[in-house]
Amino acid sequence: MRGLHRTQRAVSLVAPGRARAYAKAMGQEAKTDPLDARLLARYGEKRGPEPAPEPAAERETVKELLARRQPRVEDRVRKRNRLEQEKSFAVEDSLFRRLDWLDREIEQRDRQYRELLASSQSLAPAAQWYCSVRGVGMQTAAVLLAWLPERGRGMARP
Repeated sequence: MRGLHRTQRAVSLVAPGRARAYAKAMGQEAKTDPLDARLLARYGEKRGPEPAPEPAAERETVKELLARRQPRVEDRVRKRNRLEQEKSFAVEDSLFRRLDWLDREIEQRDRQYRELLASSQSLAPAAQWYCSVRGVGMQTAAVLLAWLPERGRGMARP
């Protein structure tokens, strides 16, 4: 979507069920990429769905930070599991060094996205709203804001 926005094209998000219902109403049962593309273009012309807003730069940064954090978390789990089975002191020492590095990297990503959410005029209110829900912390709020931005629109602000 970001690429389409950069080319100044209008982009809309349409629920798959609606697009499928439109296809059936138009008598199109076959599903191929060329047919789907024509159908979606026709749907856009006839129905005029609301254009999706361009992703906020801050939201994209949070998404990138979380995307860089996740493989490190998964690697840390793998290293800890291997550590439990390792017998060699040399390998064990290497695993401990790698775990220390992974911990620092994860903490750095956490600090970066938390600071960004706290300082952002557009994201801070939604992050605070999410965190007001029992059991929802800043990491969950960040994930929701990064990957489900439509959930943050139209909610009551404190």
